[in-house]
Amino acid sequence: HEVGHYLGLFHTFQGGCGSDCSTSGDLICDTEPHQFPTNECRDMEGCGTPDPVSNFMNYSWEICMNRFTPEQVRRMRCTLEQWRPDLGRPSQACSSLCPGDFDGNGLVDGQDLGLLFVSWGEYAGVLPCADLNIDGVISGADFGLMMLAWGSCPVDPCIGIECDDQDECTVDYCVNGNCVHARFDICGGVCGSESAGNCDEINENPGCNDEDCCTQICEIDPYCCVVVWDATCRNKALSGAYPGCND
Repeated sequence: HEVGHYLGLFHTFQGGCGSDCSTSGDLICDTEPHQFPTNECRDMEGCGTPDPVSNFMNYSWEICMNRFTPEQVRRMRCTLEQWRPDLGRPSQACSSLCPGDFDGNGLVDGQDLGLLFVSWGEYAGVLPCADLNIDGVISGADFGLMMLAWGSCPVDPCIGIECDDQDECTVDYCVNGNCVHARFDICGGVCGSESAGNCDEINENPGCNDEDCCTQICEIDPYCCVVVWDATCRNKALSGAYPGCND
């Protein structure tokens, strides 16, 4: 979502409903207009057409967002080419943890200073690591940044730590040297559970007791399996549109 903004995209609900997609809304014609942000996974159809629930530039839940449209992709490519060309420039492989450590020995020291002076001046083509401020010339400004980083490089406390707990229902990652195992609540549990209640009734819980019916509906509307099996979910189960619910 934020990368989309960085590359020139508005929210899909920018400006609300409009008749001319080239002058209203998000100014992109293959995203459906909608009046308000979609703060969950359901389609409100506030402008008479389906809301772009799966679009990264909406405010849907992350579980629902999975796509940019072709015209959004073209807008981002145009931004890259015309307004942020430095992002597409080839560069040397540089240390992201310790800018200024050109030889990769964990120190910003005299050896790196020598490499800075060897590269001094303007250059063309591949972006060198020594251009620390990426202004197209290696100069006193880069020397100043190097002096600020002088000494030992910081050590990433997560290097070498393996956090995978082999649980398909957790997202595992390291923060400040400690493993975090964030449980993905929709994983594995709510569809087919007898305690979840009947699919053709409103329940106080997410999911319902018919696994096939529940799975088919939650693929379309994850709200039913993440928050609660409400009237919308029940109506889907009774609609006849989901083969798994017709048993």
